[in-house]
Amino acid sequence: MNQFIVECSEPGWVIFLSEELENVFRHITFERAQEIGKSLAELAHELGPEFEKVWQGFGLEVPNDGGYPLSFGKREEVDKKSLKALLDQADQRGIGKFRMRGTMLLNQDGPPPETREQYVRELRDSISSVSWEEPEFFSGSDKLPASMADYRQKIISEYAGDVLRNRAKFPDTGHRWIEDSVSRIRDMLEEVNTRTEGVMEYELERLNPAELESSERIRWAALAARLGKNVEKWLQACDESLSYLYQKAAFVWKLWTECQGRGPARSLLDSRMKHIIEQAEGAYTAEGVDALRMVHEDMLDIPWKFRKLGLFSKEDKSDEDGSS
Repeated sequence: MNQFIVECSEPGWVIFLSEELENVFRHITFERAQEIGKSLAELAHELGPEFEKVWQGFGLEVPNDGGYPLSFGKREEVDKKSLKALLDQADQRGIGKFRMRGTMLLNQDGPPPETREQYVRELRDSISSVSWEEPEFFSGSDKLPASMADYRQKIISEYAGDVLRNRAKFPDTGHRWIEDSVSRIRDMLEEVNTRTEGVMEYELERLNPAELESSERIRWAALAARLGKNVEKWLQACDESLSYLYQKAAFVWKLWTECQGRGPARSLLDSRMKHIIEQAEGAYTAEGVDALRMVHEDMLDIPWKFRKLGLFSKEDKSDEDGSS
């Protein structure tokens, strides 16, 4: 049975499907989304003018203001009691089960978007936002593994104290003192980085991912992508713990952003995303497959966007390709 969430805000209401996103990718085409909206409108008409008035103005809302697709929005207040009664009837007749919660503001400019392309883009956006919507899988991926954070802090403490105390006693003043101090601190940080990266690479090779908790395993995988070391080992270990293709795609996207699409991890992640798309062609709707393709295109396009602005050099390109 379809399940929906209804959320209300000051300027209006938004209703969105709350069942597992996997079901949307597998079964909810753009045409099916329109049919669901039509079924709700027909129910409101059957129940009478009061309910027609409540439903009037709701339209397919892609993208919505949060959560997963699909959604229907209305940019004005409604009678909450009547809307709840309509949703209760929808539940009883098998159209869908609805819940209510708070919402952010609805988009205020122009008519509700209702095109297949926008629906696919919303599916695409839902993949890249999985790390926020499903923290149980991706929590802490933007942090160092706990042991490595502690180790780097320890090494910095060993170096930084002496450097800063010596600079404090140095007789220079003004710009020359600042510039020389910055240079000394940079040298200190480079030494700390050299030492900690060596330990990180050793631990990436030594550790067994199966012996770690999920959140810590994700952190090590993100570190592997940043360093370009043992990426396949950690990617495979985390991939096996994810049930759905969209989650696997979201994980690849997450690692891609961690390494900024550069270095040795680039080609491996690119190949992995292509494989996910091939698998999806036999399981997902055409819209779902197109959404995965858009994620892949975004992955490959992001560095080039920056290069067009002159922010990437030839050296950066060789680094992206993993040739440096």
